[in-house]
Amino acid sequence: DLDRLEVLYEMPFEQAALERDFDVRGGCWTLQDGTLIGANRENNPGMIISRQDFFGPVMLDFEARTINVAPFIGYFFKDNQVVGVKLGYKHTDGHLGNVSFKIDDDVNFTLKELKLKEELYNCTFFHSSYIGLDPGKRFGLFNETNLRLGFGHSEFTRGSGESLKNTKTNIFEAQLGINPGVAVFIMQNVSVECSVGVIGLKYRKESQVNNLGEKGSRTNGGANFKINLFDINLGLTISM
Repeated sequence: DLDRLEVLYEMPFEQAALERDFDVRGGCWTLQDGTLIGANRENNPGMIISRQDFFGPVMLDFEARTINVAPFIGYFFKDNQVVGVKLGYKHTDGHLGNVSFKIDDDVNFTLKELKLKEELYNCTFFHSSYIGLDPGKRFGLFNETNLRLGFGHSEFTRGSGESLKNTKTNIFEAQLGINPGVAVFIMQNVSVECSVGVIGLKYRKESQVNNLGEKGSRTNGGANFKINLFDINLGLTISM
C-alpha cells in the first residue's frame, strides 16, 4: 500500500542530477518545478535510463494514452515522382498517480498526482521518388523528403489542493527530414508503405507560464544523421 509507506528520503530532480544519473536515449527531457518531464519531437517513444541500481521494490501507478492521426494527399507530376501535403493531429494524456522507490531500509521517496496533457497540430509538405524492384511492379523502394511545421500546447500539473502546481506551455516546432522506405502493392492501386527516419534537422521553441505567474522560454534544435528505429512509419496508400 503506497499510502502506508514511510517517506524517509525525498530527492528532487536537479540539472546536475539529470546529467549525472541518467542516460537520454530518445526524446527531449527537461525539468519543470523539480520534476523530470519528457516530450517527443517526433511520433515515436522517448527513453531515459537511470544509472542507479535499485535493489528494493519500485511501485508505479501510471496511465497514458496517445491519439495520432496523419492523413495525406499527393499528386504524381511525373512517373515515380509525387508531391503532397500531410495534416497531423496528436493528443497525449498521461497520469502518474503514485510512484514509490525503496532503495534500501533508509532511502525511500515517492511522487504523487502528476498529470500531463498535450495537443499538437502539424502540416507537412513532402516529395517522394520511387524505384521499382520487380517486373510485376509490386515491390519498390522510395525516398521521402519532408518539411514539417507544427504548433500546439501542453499543460503539466503536480499535486492537488493548496499544493497544486500548474505549468502551461505553447509549442512551435519545425523539422526537415529524409525518410527512405519500401512499398508493397497488395492490389493494383493499393500499397502498404513502411519508412524509417534517417536524417533530420529539428527546431523547437517553448513558452511557459505557471500558476504563480512566472514565465520562461527555451529553444532547442539539432541535426540527426543516423537511423532512428523509434521513427518507423507504416501507412496504407490508395492511388487514383
